[in-house]
Amino acid sequence: MAIESARMREELVVQVQEERAALAAEMHRVRSGAYLRGDLGSQVKTAPMPAFLGERDALAVASWCDAANDRISTQLKEEYRLGGRQWDDEAELKCVRVAASFFHGAARLWWSVLDPKPTRFDQFLDAFKREFEPIASSQVARDRLAACTQRNRTVQEYANDFGNCLLRLPSVIDLESA
Repeated sequence: MAIESARMREELVVQVQEERAALAAEMHRVRSGAYLRGDLGSQVKTAPMPAFLGERDALAVASWCDAANDRISTQLKEEYRLGGRQWDDEAELKCVRVAASFFHGAARLWWSVLDPKPTRFDQFLDAFKREFEPIASSQVARDRLAACTQRNRTVQEYANDFGNCLLRLPSVIDLESA
């Protein structure tokens, strides 16, 4: 048992070291200008990618997935396009590795033991959602919305709570915007 634990720990250490080396090489290429940038004169800066600590909250999961799509996948695809490089399986894997590098705490632990690891970004997000999105989160959100009353709160407090309940129900938001 102890030998098996030591072997698993060693494999995990080697895997993390390989991922760190790959990310360090990628960061060096980006910093050295190996990828062409779009409008070099633009003063608009992209918001930093948030870390994900492993919270099992539907809103946190959806927000992190949106950020990963916008700040990792979309930007990396654009860098490849501008650099005249073909988007391929290696690029997909790079996208997955970069996204996983923003995991900390429980999320990092989950990623370190996940086997097999997804190699495509869409599969990565699906696995991520399956793990961290609470089961029946839509039903919980509906119940919370049904129980949302003003009671002895200010109108502003009630409106904030009501709005937060609606944010957890994408189907309601979709119907409102239609």
